[in-house]
Amino acid sequence: MIEPRILENCLVDMTNGYDRLKAENEKLRQSLKEMLETYGGLGTSRVIIRARALVSTATTEGGNG
Repeated sequence: MIEPRILENCLVDMTNGYDRLKAENEKLRQSLKEMLETYGGLGTSRVIIRARALVSTATTEGGNG
């Protein structure tokens, strides 16, 4: 049987991980919103290129966290 302390530590780790992902997601959403406001009139392809770069960076940083 797994000790309750170990299960509690796992739950805390999972919660902290979820909170970090949620915060990163919110930062990403805000950045994309700002990009659309700034570059929206310049053409969709430019926004998509910048969004892909941002997502790539956020994914890489989040994966290393």
